Amino acid sequence: GLFYHIAEIPSGLYLENQSNYAANAVEGKAEIDQVVRDIEAVLALIEETFIIFHVAYQYFETYFNLLAAGAISLSNARDPSPLRTAESRKTAQRAGADFVFSEAQFNAKLVDAVFAGAGARASTIDLLGASLLLGSGFYVALLKFATLIEACLQS
Repeated sequence: GLFYHIAEIPSGLYLENQSNYAANAVEGKAEIDQVVRDIEAVLALIEETFIIFHVAYQYFETYFNLLAAGAISLSNARDPSPLRTAESRKTAQRAGADFVFSEAQFNAKLVDAVFAGAGARASTIDLLGASLLLGSGFYVALLKFATLIEACLQS
């Protein structure tokens, strides 16, 4: 797999560290595999309908066999027009969405205003990892955003 391929590259250059690279690959794969199992367990419990702010979630949805009721795009550069606000609210209502998951770069007050009266609660997910510390645990922590979905849906 990918972990082992990545470990091969420095192993060919630094033979004295070959065993460390191989061990790191095994450990990294095991950690990601566990996070994937955790995410699957979390998502299996979700019954609520939700809308997302970005179609890029489709890869996550496809991998974990999850289906958002829709995707809404608001510009993070400027406030939406009254027409765009009404269209987004109607999309949430038609989908029967319980939740709207926006992203950290969007103004939370704007998101609340757009979906006021739609019957959907808004929550923020930091898919960019802006609130996470950089380091060896970054990717695993970023993947765990699915547990945030669970926490929001259970609140």
